[in-house]
Amino acid sequence: MIWAALFILCTPQECMSAGSPLFRSKEQCRYSTETYGIKFVNAKFPDHVVIAWACVSFGGQTNDI
Repeated sequence: MIWAALFILCTPQECMSAGSPLFRSKEQCRYSTETYGIKFVNAKFPDHVVIAWACVSFGGQTNDI
């Protein structure tokens, strides 16, 4: 399985989603997102606010959050 962080970002007028690089584990995804990812997304999209984020898996029998 691979993991990626998915972000929901909003302005007062609109919302959008963004994603992270891929990770080999949920722990790596969470650590990287909490340490670097949220800061990076805030810098890349300064007019948006991160409303929510989650590490999501892909490639298993079922996708997991």
